[in-house]
Amino acid sequence: MKLAALTLALAAPMLAQNSSVFYASQYPGADASVQTNHCIAAAAAAGGGTCDASMFTGVHLMSQQVSVCPSGNNNNPVHLILPVAGTWEWGLTDGVSCGIKQCSGESISSPATLGSGGAHLVLMPSSPSTNMDSLYCTDPHGPGNGWGYYYASGFSARNVDSSIGPTTTFVHGLIHIQKFYDQSTWRYIGAQNAYGDAWHIDSGCCGASFDHITASASQASGVPQATQGGIPLTIGAGTWIPSASIQSGSNVLTASQTNLTSAYIGMHINILSGAGIPSGTTVIAVTPNSLTMSANATATETGLSLLLNASNGTGPGVAGASFRDMSVNAPEIGLPHLLLMGAYSTTSLNFSNVYMENTGTDTTTPFIFLSPDMSGIWFSNVWTHASGNPATKYAIESHTTRPWGVFGLTTPAGINDFTSGTSHIIHPAGPAKIPQFLNVSNWTNTAP
Repeated sequence: MKLAALTLALAAPMLAQNSSVFYASQYPGADASVQTNHCIAAAAAAGGGTCDASMFTGVHLMSQQVSVCPSGNNNNPVHLILPVAGTWEWGLTDGVSCGIKQCSGESISSPATLGSGGAHLVLMPSSPSTNMDSLYCTDPHGPGNGWGYYYASGFSARNVDSSIGPTTTFVHGLIHIQKFYDQSTWRYIGAQNAYGDAWHIDSGCCGASFDHITASASQASGVPQATQGGIPLTIGAGTWIPSASIQSGSNVLTASQTNLTSAYIGMHINILSGAGIPSGTTVIAVTPNSLTMSANATATETGLSLLLNASNGTGPGVAGASFRDMSVNAPEIGLPHLLLMGAYSTTSLNFSNVYMENTGTDTTTPFIFLSPDMSGIWFSNVWTHASGNPATKYAIESHTTRPWGVFGLTTPAGINDFTSGTSHIIHPAGPAKIPQFLNVSNWTNTAP
């Protein structure tokens, strides 16, 4: 691969052999994805450098995953420059490919670092049969089969076309980030998925940051629908199923939502409320609104609240990361804006300057859901805005007994805390504001 890439680099007629900048349009290929992959390989083979794909503005149909993962490059770093504006579309159907896949030590950026309303490159599906891992992902196999180091900025991912979106599948949402290490950074990136989850951040550690990101799981109008959409932002592997039903003796569990994917196969099913699922039961098959379990139910139940964990009650999760200056909006009805999973391995997270908006009819689902056993989750200056300010829609529902806290929360109804296993309501101290809530003193609630 290295020899072939070097041959391409030397063959490009307009490139100086010692140049550190390589231009994707000067490489052969049937489309922009093929040309960009050749450019990346050439930059790596030359000892590292920049692959400039900024000329691919307009609409481009991609036949390949763009892999910022040059093979045989002896860790030579490559930086990929994206267009200021444009649309890159994929219709891959293998269920594992991404639109852009980034490997450890490589970087991606666009000259435009505007918010979601600004000009930038948009990643999109091109076909109703699209079946991919995501439109952007990180490599699950870092150096030495470990984790990786990343920088990415200046693009967005979108799945809102009503003629394409309803039947597309993105196994891990539109943006799938996992297994990252120290100081990895993602900024000025947005994702809007009207037909599933937007962001999945599965696992990572140690000083990583996410800033100026947006996440939405609704139609372009911002109004969620009861049978479409998903969760805007999930941190930690797994999901929450707020309402499900089973029949005694059956191993098929029916969920209220329709955004379940094969990502949940092999996960453990843990009961948050209800009964009838034996301990140790795992998921063996999935449809968009049902799970096939490894064991039969022992009781008929409706209204089950369930957590799907990658292992029985534990990780993987995200630790020591910061999330700041971000907007997380409009999930599917019955699902939260922000879901935190991962149990003990999700810890030491800082959220600051976070805006959440709900413009639909959901008056009961919490904006933020904390699953059991995580700790050190700190929120600062969070605004959860709901139309009509319903008194039954809480900003945070917490099921962890371990330390977490809020410093400045604007909320319609307050906090619903389940530290003792039963609901404990923390009401706003002022006009829909909680100046401080700490669950730290012997893991006992202290009201604001």
